[in-house]
Amino acid sequence: MSQRTAAFFQAIFDLSSSIVLFLASFLALLLHGLRQVLTRRIPVKLTINEKNSALVSEHSTTTIFEMIKERCPSLYGPQATFRPTWWLPGGDLQTIWCVVAEMFYRDSIPYTRQLLRLPDGGTISLDVYPPFEGPDDDTPILFVLHGLTGTTQESYTRATVKDITRSKVETGTGFRVVALNFRGCDVDSPVTTPRLYHAGETDDTRSALLWLTQTYPKAPLYGCGFSMGASTLACYLGQEGDKTPLKGAICVSNPWDWVTATDHIENGGFLNRYIYGPILADALLTMFKNSRYAFEIDKRLNIKDIYSRRYVTIRWFDDRVTAPQFGFKDAMDYYDKASSSRYVHKIRVPHLSIQSADDPMVALKNLPTDDVAESDHVVMATTAVGGHVAWFTTREDRWFTTPIREFIEAIHSVCGQSLSNFYWTLIVHALVGSYTTTYARCTADRCQRSRSVPQFA
Repeated sequence: MSQRTAAFFQAIFDLSSSIVLFLASFLALLLHGLRQVLTRRIPVKLTINEKNSALVSEHSTTTIFEMIKERCPSLYGPQATFRPTWWLPGGDLQTIWCVVAEMFYRDSIPYTRQLLRLPDGGTISLDVYPPFEGPDDDTPILFVLHGLTGTTQESYTRATVKDITRSKVETGTGFRVVALNFRGCDVDSPVTTPRLYHAGETDDTRSALLWLTQTYPKAPLYGCGFSMGASTLACYLGQEGDKTPLKGAICVSNPWDWVTATDHIENGGFLNRYIYGPILADALLTMFKNSRYAFEIDKRLNIKDIYSRRYVTIRWFDDRVTAPQFGFKDAMDYYDKASSSRYVHKIRVPHLSIQSADDPMVALKNLPTDDVAESDHVVMATTAVGGHVAWFTTREDRWFTTPIREFIEAIHSVCGQSLSNFYWTLIVHALVGSYTTTYARCTADRCQRSRSVPQFA
């Protein structure tokens, strides 16, 4: 072989080696990048007033911040991350999967239902799991409020129920869940008054909690709300202050400011304007039409016009149905007065808000971050990805159930099994013979007291 031929083959070999090395390096980088995408962990940003964090309870020496540091690894420390499933990388996909997954992976919770007749003649239904064992049952209760036009069988509610009610041996808490169906949302619950509900309406929440404290006085109470239910729960906590029987609460995907939230849903991106907004508005209209029998004689509403509509917007519905029902001037007046952001500084029990920066329903400008940073009781955990009440880590599992479980279990451990101040107050009044059960009727503007108790329906 000539020297020139040998040099040629050597050049070919060197070139081939370089190409192979390049391709191997490129493939290694590609696999590394793919691995990073598939296993990426989104850090949890915690907004908390570290210096002035309140005590978990007046009988505790532990602050809320100290409790989170010691007992909530999903919120604070190296494990405070969310790893979304790789095929749901953004907020829209995460949110849409909430609906799509229902077509394939739906498994209902075998609740026990309790109907309560309220002082105004209305009826609410409470779904309980697992069933109560008697009036002396002291199993801690997580009281749950669902989202707009939802029910207690929503996927996010079921995910929470499964995680919370599992025994401690199965990495659960062994708690009981009592979930409220807002009036008109569940087709099996009768609408017995010409009145539904709205985001700032706390009467039914207060009635349900009063019934629970009376019927199962030994059971510690905690609260959890999702989306609109989170807003209702936050409003209730702000109205009650330290008089609530709840020892702590978690709100997931709370819109906080309904003025900006409604504008964002109706005038945001393409999916907001043509998918999310119309679907929610249609669900509201359908719910109202399903309860037609209760509104036939309601002169506050233009029933004929409402029933003739096939397509409406959320604002149209609130202008013509919600506002007249509850005495608001119009939809904007309702949104302003029903916004739970007004109550951040009035919440007096440990409160965790879980939010996502890419929530298609709740813009970042909705979040009262500055108010939370100054609050001594409210904490906000935010992730860059998660969608609206979604946070899927697999096709069914959700990340938010972990901080919910850790947070309420931490409060329960710190507070112990002692009765709440609310219940001690009832005992003192009973002993002196001056105790009278009160049912509080509150609106966004005022609070009126009525001396009647929710009864079995």
